[in-house]
Amino acid sequence: MKNITAFLAVADTKSFTKASEYIHLTQPAVTKRIANLESQFKTKLFERIGHRVVLTEAGQAFLPRARTIYTEWQNGLHQIANFSQTVCGTLTIGCNNHIATHQLPGLIKNYKNKFPEVDYNFIFRTSSEIIDLIINHNIDIGFISLPRETPNDIIVKKFCKNDMRVVLSPTHPFFRQKGTEITRLSQIPLIAPEKVNIYYDILNDIRHEYGIESKIISNINMLETIKKMVEAEIGWSIFPKHLIDQNLREISFVKKRFYADLVCIYHKKRELSKPAKEMVNCISAVFKI
Repeated sequence: MKNITAFLAVADTKSFTKASEYIHLTQPAVTKRIANLESQFKTKLFERIGHRVVLTEAGQAFLPRARTIYTEWQNGLHQIANFSQTVCGTLTIGCNNHIATHQLPGLIKNYKNKFPEVDYNFIFRTSSEIIDLIINHNIDIGFISLPRETPNDIIVKKFCKNDMRVVLSPTHPFFRQKGTEITRLSQIPLIAPEKVNIYYDILNDIRHEYGIESKIISNINMLETIKKMVEAEIGWSIFPKHLIDQNLREISFVKKRFYADLVCIYHKKRELSKPAKEMVNCISAVFKI
């Protein structure tokens, strides 16, 4: 299983260096495990193209079978571990940066008080990347801002809802200018995340709802970074109502409410470990759902 774990890590990250970081091994150890597999199969599984590592035709053929073997092995381990009364082991959590900053610390504190013997492995990525990690069985559970569409193999558990408001810096010239608010706002850049992000969809809804024609500055995926750019008068964006402080000012003409669901996700076909099951239960208790 160690060789297959290394194979999947390299296949998913397309890098021996990133794979070694992901599975907490040295790069030579990862290289050796891949070499062991290639020796066993008597064929190359990867080839280097520039700075990237890509699967050979044989590697591509083996990939789905390797995922099945890994998933069944993990399911077996979790199933046997569930016979124990003790909640222990490692819980691998994927989380976007916004939830990691605002919701995750309190949740982990509550969970750790109940289950002190559990260890944690945190992976911080964008919501779309975390979905991929779940699909590929790389993590136990994920915390994301729910996109409009999700794969059928994912179970979604909503635990919080962000009321998103349109904001600008309170010192922005917008508030001193004359003319209609929509016309004035259309002259200011819109700061947005990547297109697969729910916040991009909400911003698009707002633009179409009110006929706002702002130039878009996109691919800024951290809400906290967007906030700093708004504070610096670079443009306007959206931000959760409960986190708006004196450095942001809501634009009042946008009356319609727009919401982003924060959710826990896990794979429908993955046998959850005992720590993962208890984390799902803890979410329900902490957020009263």
